[in-house]
Amino acid sequence: MDNKKVKEIIDNKTYINDPKLTEEIKNFTFKKIIEQGDGYVDSLMNYYWLCSRGIGVKKDISIAKICLMKSIELGGGHCPMNSLGFLLNQVII
Repeated sequence: MDNKKVKEIIDNKTYINDPKLTEEIKNFTFKKIIEQGDGYVDSLMNYYWLCSRGIGVKKDISIAKICLMKSIELGGGHCPMNSLGFLLNQVII
C-alpha cells in the first residue's frame, strides 16, 4: 500500500463495509506519519481525510485542521490549503 492507493480507496469509498481495509489504511497512515519520511505530507493529508470523515478513527475536525496546517507548513501545495478552506467553511456555516 502507498499514499496514492490510500487516497484512491478513500475517494472511491471502497473501505465502506470493510473493517479490515479501514484498519489497514489507518495503520499505514499512522506508520508513515510516525516515520516522517517520504510521503509525510501525503500521509498528513490522508489522516485529515480519516479524521474529517471518521474513517477508522473518531471524527475530529480539530485534528483534521492540525493535519492540514502542518501539511501547509511543510509545503504541501494547494491541496491542503483548499481543503482547509473547505473544512473551515463547513465548520463556520
